[in-house]
This record gives sequence, C-alpha cells and structure tokens, in this order.
Amino acid sequence: MFLTIIFKIKIILLICILKMVRFYDPSRTDPSLLFIRGVQNYISESQNKLSEDEIRGGIKNFFKDQGYKKMFQDYIDHQADFPDIIVRDDCPKKRFIISPYTDYKYYKSYYDTAKNQICLCSNFLTDMLDLKENLDRELIVAYDHNIRKKDLSDNEVYACTQIRACRKQYENFTQINEELRKNLSLTCAKYLLKVIQTHLY
Repeated sequence: MFLTIIFKIKIILLICILKMVRFYDPSRTDPSLLFIRGVQNYISESQNKLSEDEIRGGIKNFFKDQGYKKMFQDYIDHQADFPDIIVRDDCPKKRFIISPYTDYKYYKSYYDTAKNQICLCSNFLTDMLDLKENLDRELIVAYDHNIRKKDLSDNEVYACTQIRACRKQYENFTQINEELRKNLSLTCAKYLLKVIQTHLY
C-alpha cells in the first residue's frame, strides 16, 4: 500500500515536471542566453547587412521578372504614381539584449501612405531573399492603397491587406505547401499589425 502511494506520488511529480518544461524555456527567459543570442544577432546583422548598391541592384533584377509585369501595367492604366523606394541604414530597434519579449518596434520595411514611399531597412536586411520578401510585401500594401484605393486607416481593411501582403511574401518559398503558407501568412500579418499598433499608440 505504502509503495503504491509512493509510486503514484512519483508519477504525479513526473507529470508536473514534464508540464513545467513546456512553460519554462531557458532560451526565452535565461538572461545570459538572451544576451549571447542578442550579441550574435547584432554581429550577424552588422557583418551581413546589404549595402544600398546591393539593394538597388537586387531590385533592378527582381523587376525584370514577368511576375511584376501586371503590377507595372496597372499603375500605367490607372495613371498612378509608383511608390518611391528609399533605403535607410538607421531603422530603429529598441534594446533587445536581455528582453524575452518580441520587439514590435523592430521592422525591416514599411510603406508610408502619406509620402507614397516604401522604406527598406538595409541595417536589418542580410540577403537577397530577405530583401525580396520585404519588397514584395510592401508593394502589395502600396498597390492596395494606390490602385485598389483601399482605406488603410481602417483596421479591418488594413488587416486584410497585410494578410495579402504576407501571402505574397511567402510565395518566394516555393517548397512549402499551401497550408503552411496560409499559416505563415496569418502569423506574419498578426506580427505586423502589432508593429503598427506599437507605433501608433
């Protein structure tokens, strides 16, 4: 009887420990690990970031692809101004070294409706795929504003635009299936909406 009780207690303790592992993740909460990861990310971004010439050259090559042809034609047909594409090397990123939380002030690109400008943050872009993902996403946002005449100040409209934009971003990954692409698009849109809310409020 006594051994049975001890056995049950051990089982309960084991279950509690297994459940605790799900909630305690040292990689997300341990300050020393966060610091090391933050330093590694900073060094990687500093060493691998694209130059403005690389970004301009990449965009020029991207736009040779037939996939952009309809978009360019729509701008011509609607007599709309194509967004200016500017490159910044000083986009903000708040202190992140020992923070376990997602930094919603951190973004690699954005579209400014008032100026009709797409800003690409060269200090956070590290390769051509990264560049193309961000460019494609913001081109969709600009397209919805300039061609589809969507009111992006409306939260519901903007949310739909971000889902479309994120879906376009993940079309660059031809090896993933449709279900995964859909889930990634929704996650991407949720993140970007939090970015916008952080900057507005």
